[in-house]
Amino acid sequence: GAVAGSVLSRIVPKGTYVILGPNHTGRGKPFSIMADGVWKMPMGDVQIDSELAGEICKSSDYIKEDYIAHSHEHSIDVELPFLQYKGENFKIVPIVISHSTLEVYRAIGAEIGKAVKKLGKDVMIIASTDLTHYESHESASHKDKKAIEAKKGSSPTTASRSRAHDKKCGRLPLSLHLRSPPA
Repeated sequence: GAVAGSVLSRIVPKGTYVILGPNHTGRGKPFSIMADGVWKMPMGDVQIDSELAGEICKSSDYIKEDYIAHSHEHSIDVELPFLQYKGENFKIVPIVISHSTLEVYRAIGAEIGKAVKKLGKDVMIIASTDLTHYESHESASHKDKKAIEAKKGSSPTTASRSRAHDKKCGRLPLSLHLRSPPA
């Protein structure tokens, strides 16, 4: 929570956030998007950007509309209070990501980028990840620093393939995020 709050408090607000989260439950389609509706949150409802979600579905060979994967998943909704606290009016495109190959992540990243570009939307892509947990603070800090350095260096292959991060919660959204062209 503290890291997410610190990072999200520094972002330049956008009209839409594409939020990529890992599928902790294994339910639903492997690459699941909620294409319409609202997320009911304690600080108020958050509208889904149906236009962009629909375009991503049209552009993608992998991402499918599916509500089941989102029904008991926490990886996306944990980001929303931080965005709401900024008091900005925004929409989201929630996408739950499961295990696949680097080639599939590259394709999905390009598909998301294509949809964003086509619509000319003001978008930020957020990868929800806890990085390392269930380990000692020292071990987690060491592994997290490696993951952060890989991200800084824009090295998708290094971040995805590093065996030091096998327990990283959210490794899949982070891998996809590293493959998405800047919006």
